[in-house]
Amino acid sequence: MDLALSIDIGGSKIAVGLVTRNGELIDRTQFVVNAQDSSEELFDDLTRAVDAQLLRAVDHHGVRPSVVGVGSAGPITANVETISPLNIPQWRGFELRQRLETLTGLPVFGDGDAKALALAEGWLGAARGVDNFMAMVVSLVCSGSRGPRRRIPRPRVPGTCRARDTAGGAWCSPPADAMRALGRQHRVFLAGPQGPRASDALQR
Repeated sequence: MDLALSIDIGGSKIAVGLVTRNGELIDRTQFVVNAQDSSEELFDDLTRAVDAQLLRAVDHHGVRPSVVGVGSAGPITANVETISPLNIPQWRGFELRQRLETLTGLPVFGDGDAKALALAEGWLGAARGVDNFMAMVVSLVCSGSRGPRRRIPRPRVPGTCRARDTAGGAWCSPPADAMRALGRQHRVFLAGPQGPRASDALQR
């Protein structure tokens, strides 16, 4: 069984889990982001979660992960070389990929949270079989992604987004700004030729 160590970095919590090649989540843990932590204290929390999942991979599932995958709130640079989540101010320009490679000894790949969501929905979720769709992450900060299935789409959130990154992402805060911007884009998309199929996917 091939496993990936998967890390989801949000504005208020970070989750670490084990995912099979078929996309099944077989183990996970998470912790709340402490706003009072320093940059290194927060990475120490992540280190403990990562170490715990690596141990469970061997002890409970009989295999060591072969790769690390990261979905992170942004802004980020390409392949999570650095991340700067808007609601984690202590991680401005944090060199995540190198730190994770040193910690795990594994190759690390990553992207924005909305792009990761869109890829997963196109692969295993409600957007299977849909050529074009939109995915949206709604949290302390909102991010959106749209694009054809079978490739990672570039997030495009028009309107009052306050931060962009070199990986093609746009992040909006407060969430109300993103909701209005994405709502406008959604209405335009549904009026187009792919609209009926996209509506079917949303119903699922």
